[in-house]
Amino acid sequence: MMAAFLCGFSASQLIAQTGADSAGARPRRQNAWLSAGLGATQLGAGESISGWYSNNRLVLGLQGADGSDGVISSRGIYAVSFQVGMRSMGRRGMAFVAIGPARLGGWHNEPGGNFFGHTVDDPPEVGAAASAEATIHAGWIGIGLGLFAAGAAHHSLTGATVSLQLGNLGE
Repeated sequence: MMAAFLCGFSASQLIAQTGADSAGARPRRQNAWLSAGLGATQLGAGESISGWYSNNRLVLGLQGADGSDGVISSRGIYAVSFQVGMRSMGRRGMAFVAIGPARLGGWHNEPGGNFFGHTVDDPPEVGAAASAEATIHAGWIGIGLGLFAAGAAHHSLTGATVSLQLGNLGE
């Protein structure tokens, strides 16, 4: 029980840690946050969810995004990616860009079966992804505009979302 408490206490210090690498260096800024957004893709409706960590200007993140044709969909594409990038941050705002490898897949409806047909999964494939996000924030909450794109040989997904960020966003 005590070990779990100490581990949790250590992790909370890491999330909000600021320090200096040396006496004359600028302070290190470590931040971690979650982002969830709704928007549009080239297929129609889309959403994304991601988790990000940054140490000064370096940004690391995991992102999942998908898009579909609408309410009664006939096609959908998803992308899951690990991304590395750079950020710029002010007192009440932040912007970053990131790229990395992605796993893309999807599904589509084919005739037969019930009234709407039956769903067939497309084989997943490896590709690349990119993200860009601009956020305004106050403390632990923010709102932003995000852009994402992922592509492989047979699947591609591009979109924009309005997103909500929760986490250690500020100084």
